[in-house]
Amino acid sequence: MDNDIVWMHDLLEEMGRNIVRQECLDDPGKRSRLWDYEDIDKVLKKNKGTEALKAMDIVSTYNEQQVVCWNPEAFLKMDNLKFLRIYGILHVPTHLPNDLRILDWILYPSKYLQSSFQLVELIQLCLQQSKIEQLWRGIKNFDKLKFIDLTDSSDLIVTPNFTRAPNLDKLVLVRCTNLRKFHPSIRILKKLIHLNLQDCERLIHLPRKFGMESPVTLKLSNCSKCKENPKFVVNKEFLQEISLDRTAVVELIKNLPENLWIVKGLEVLELSKADIEELPSSIERLINLTSLTLRYCMNLVRLPNAICSLKLLNSIDLFGCLKIGNLPKNIGNVKGLELLNLCWTAIKEVPSSIVLLKNLKHLYICRFSKFYSLPTSLELMRLALPSLISASHLKAMILHQRSLEYVSVQFPQPLLPSLSGLQSLTYLHLSDCNLLSIPNDIGCLSSLEHLNLSGNYFVCLPESMSQLSNLRRLHLECCRRLQSLENVPLTIDFVIANHCKSLKRLPELQFYPFMSDQSQLNFQCVNCFELADYIQCSDNILQVSLSLSLSLSSAH
Repeated sequence: MDNDIVWMHDLLEEMGRNIVRQECLDDPGKRSRLWDYEDIDKVLKKNKGTEALKAMDIVSTYNEQQVVCWNPEAFLKMDNLKFLRIYGILHVPTHLPNDLRILDWILYPSKYLQSSFQLVELIQLCLQQSKIEQLWRGIKNFDKLKFIDLTDSSDLIVTPNFTRAPNLDKLVLVRCTNLRKFHPSIRILKKLIHLNLQDCERLIHLPRKFGMESPVTLKLSNCSKCKENPKFVVNKEFLQEISLDRTAVVELIKNLPENLWIVKGLEVLELSKADIEELPSSIERLINLTSLTLRYCMNLVRLPNAICSLKLLNSIDLFGCLKIGNLPKNIGNVKGLELLNLCWTAIKEVPSSIVLLKNLKHLYICRFSKFYSLPTSLELMRLALPSLISASHLKAMILHQRSLEYVSVQFPQPLLPSLSGLQSLTYLHLSDCNLLSIPNDIGCLSSLEHLNLSGNYFVCLPESMSQLSNLRRLHLECCRRLQSLENVPLTIDFVIANHCKSLKRLPELQFYPFMSDQSQLNFQCVNCFELADYIQCSDNILQVSLSLSLSLSSAH
């Protein structure tokens, strides 16, 4: 079971299909389930369906949109059909069984549900990537309908009249980019617990009042044109996740103390790009909060000390909060913290209490020159892959694109506390921190698997680094003073040391064992010209070629 999906072994699936085929070898229309396109095509063309059919999964032969010539009344005899899933079929029948419980039709080709459809037993309606403009016209009886998903239905303009769909509990309208308004009947949906309007870019008007009594998830991310401040009649004990990033609902964000902080059940709070200067100390009331995301909150200057009382908080993401200069001194009290992202902030010193974060697994600290702006495409790439691309790597890419001269901007070396308490740390990102040396106690990070030290100014790696027995990947790009890769752990799989112009020596390769899975030890050293000269003059060039995969080519 994963995200409400039941998985089964392929052999078990094939066994079940064989059992179904045995129900009627010669006439597919008399089986309980159909999934083979040739069987389905035959049944629907010749109107051979029967009451035996309970489920049908129709996928175009070529996995793309397809025009078919089926009997328009082919579903009339399938009175017991409960499940119908269709992908890419442009034919819309005149009738669907009244007893249908689940209708999942990707690329539904019509502007509305057919008026002849009387789906009074329908529970789930999924019409992703459809041509729907309004789901249904007038008032339709959907008393049992609980779930509607119109994701990527870019022609949708307005929601339908929900008057006869009072039991709806989940409404997903993600990337319905032409949706402009809600039908007023949205306010009667008191059982709605999940409302997702992410990336509804042209949504102008939210209802003045939502009737949701027990919402669990509310997502208004990137509703960039919607400026009205809705009111929610809710039981605030139930709300677990709210996303207001990149939204224009300014008042809802600025009045957070009034609207949000009494929501005690809230678990996930997403406020990226929100125009806020600080969070109120009343955030301490969010005792169930597990994730706090504040990416690109450009005017945010501090986190309240009260955040340190949130015992269940496991993720704090401050990426791109350029004005935040300090963390609360007692950040170590957040015992459950597993991820802390401080990239592209103004934080110069990490509180010593960070060593108390025994469960911390991911720590990101990196800087980028304020005198250097990123092209939009690269900024988006950095936003999407914050843990994989260092600022140094991006600088190298930009310089290579534009043939510009790099101007080094020096910052004081940040003061790092002892790392000895962070035994759970698996990913440590310290790129562009102007480190002149690496703390020798880095060797105590026994769980560390991925280390990024790109863009720093140390000359060598400390001896203790050889003790990192779980380290698999080491990033050292643009470490311009680095001269040697001695002390790289024997268990390493991949070292990326591109643009290390002072690099002269590799480790003693004879001590590195061949991998049991026949993989190679990989060193990537593009534009490391002194190293190239060293290898060409070395008597051990055969050893190098046998022991590792080495890239020394120039970047073009």
